[in-house]
Amino acid sequence: MDQAAIDLILKESEADDGILIRMRMADPPPAARFNDLYAALETLAETSAEQTVLDKNLAAALHALSFHLEGHARLLQANNKLPEALEDMLPMIYACVDEIFGV
Repeated sequence: MDQAAIDLILKESEADDGILIRMRMADPPPAARFNDLYAALETLAETSAEQTVLDKNLAAALHALSFHLEGHARLLQANNKLPEALEDMLPMIYACVDEIFGV
């Protein structure tokens, strides 16, 4: 698996300035950060297709990104604070996570 992609996914799901925390704080980061995350998820999906086991920290990060990110996005959307650029990107991120988990 691509370590740079894994590192970016872990950072965006766990770091204080990561996408997940910023969304929870109602402060969505620029769309470019979501584009980078999506690219990392795509890379991971391609390189992990034959894997039957994921590292537990990576699995937790992926779960957090799909589950919690969706909840935070819905709250922002309900309050008209979700940037339009992210509305199209988020379903693509969720689909990529599903692909990694083999759903």
